[in-house]
This record gives sequence, structure tokens and C-alpha cells, in this order.
Amino acid sequence: TKNAITILTEINSTAYEPINEIKLLFTNIFVKKENEFSYNDAAVVCNEINAFNIGLKISERLKMKRSLKTKGIKLNEVSTAYPIYEDNNVYLYEDTKNEQLIKQMIAEFAIFANSFVGEYLKINLNTGIFRTCVANKWLQTVYNDISGEELLQEIITNGIRADYMSNVESHDLVGMPEYCHFTSPIRRLSDCICHYLLKYIYFKHKNYSIPFTELELEQLAAKCLKVTRIDKKNQYLDIKFRLLQVMDNMILKNKKIDIEYYIT
Repeated sequence: TKNAITILTEINSTAYEPINEIKLLFTNIFVKKENEFSYNDAAVVCNEINAFNIGLKISERLKMKRSLKTKGIKLNEVSTAYPIYEDNNVYLYEDTKNEQLIKQMIAEFAIFANSFVGEYLKINLNTGIFRTCVANKWLQTVYNDISGEELLQEIITNGIRADYMSNVESHDLVGMPEYCHFTSPIRRLSDCICHYLLKYIYFKHKNYSIPFTELELEQLAAKCLKVTRIDKKNQYLDIKFRLLQVMDNMILKNKKIDIEYYIT
């Protein structure tokens, strides 16, 4: 049994979209062993288990609602093969269609929760650590029928990047006026700070002092941004190295490979 901060919403049983009041609760949760699914496990049985069927319908509806606010929804189409290590061998793996749908479902649920918490922090404190990407004007210049891969390349080419900030700004690629990181299972600094602030709001009637000053939140947001960019660079270099390993294996097996590349 674990402590959890729960975002609870009612779902319309025909339209599969959130209705009525959304609640933020401090709860205990327990996950049965048989209900622990990896993405791959969930993808194999998603057509047989009703909970997954309902979840996928809710996910699709959430995605449709976001598509009215942002062209960033096109990024959902992007599916890239990635290196897998297995039995001292490395090879490229591409997710199945069901794996893509399950990952998108979890992503939509996270966006729903993160957006609610972002709005909750704005209403109650008007400060916190928010994930922002002010790109609405730029997105309006992007043509409507752009593909996910083309949009990703345009984002890279035009230097469109998300920031961490202590003041409220929109995240236009996600399509939300307020957005934060709240749901990470690896306990990122930004998520933990949001958790502390939510607890402070909950216990505010007991006259506890706010756990962070405005200056501290500004400094922590800057630190989150700096460390995230270092991690992204390390991740990029790691993927590059693994891809070279994959190519080396392919050359050993085939003696020759063709590589297609582009320059931004």
C-alpha cells in the first residue's frame, strides 16, 4: 500500500470524456500483482481486457479535445525505432501499433493530470514550477496538414524548446494554458516540488508556512531547466553511441548497409 496524490474525475459513459468536478485527493493505493503491466504486456492483452478498451477510448477523446487547441498533437504520430540490449546483443526495435496506443494512453492521462495540477497551483498560489513552451504564434505559421515527423523537424530547426518557470505561462505544444510536471514515477525535482506545494495548500488552514519562497522557486526552476538540458544531451549522445553499435552489428552480418540521413 502506497500513499498517492490522486486526480479523480468522472467519465461520461457514452462520450468517454471527463465531466463534472475534478477532485484532488490524498489517498492510499494498492496495485495487485496481476495488474502490473509493462507496455508490451498491456499491448498484447489490450483487446481482451475491458479496462484497457475503456482507457483507450478516453485517451482518444482527450487527444481529440487537445487537437482543437494545438497542432502539437501531430507529434503523437511519430514512432521511432530504438536500440534494445538483449543477450549481449543490440538491435533496433519499433513499437507495435498496440504498444504505441498504450503509450499514448498513459501520456494523455499524464497530460490531463499535469494540466489540472498546473491550473490548481495557479488558482491557489499563482506560483510553483511550471513546464512552459510559448510557441502559439510560431505554430500558427505551420501548415495544417503537416505530418508528425515534419513537425518534429520544424521544432528542432526553429529551436522551439520547453522551459521550467516559477511563473505561469502556457505550454502551446501540449495545448494547455497551465502545465506542470507532477506525475513522474522517478521523482523528478519539479514533480516533488509540486507535491510539496499541493500539501501546503491542503494544510494551509493550519497556518503552516509555504515551503519555498518566490526566489527559491525561481532558482529551483532554473536548476530543473539546466539539469534537464544536460540530461537530454547525455541521452542524445547515448542513443548515438547505441545506434553506432547497431550499425556495426548490421555491417558484420550484411557486409554493407545503406544509410539515409538529413541535415537540419
